[in-house]
Amino acid sequence: MPTEAEIILPLVGLGILPTAAAHTLYFSSLSNLKSFETATMALLEPIGATVLGIILFQEIPALLFVFGAALILIGIFFTAKEKVESIQV
Repeated sequence: MPTEAEIILPLVGLGILPTAAAHTLYFSSLSNLKSFETATMALLEPIGATVLGIILFQEIPALLFVFGAALILIGIFFTAKEKVESIQV
């Protein structure tokens, strides 16, 4: 087990922020969302993580990921557009 603060503090931060807080918010929102909205949130998770990786770590995603992310975002756009149109009718 590491005992140095420069190792322990980032590990505790990773456990609290992206793991505990994100999952708590995600699971608490499940009761107020429809199934397709929950599935959409799950699809956006890797895209959001990649955007953070680009911003924080200057990582460059593979071209295949960019293509897949674009397809996911297009699908979400059409799903949301259809939902809005059905509400307005």
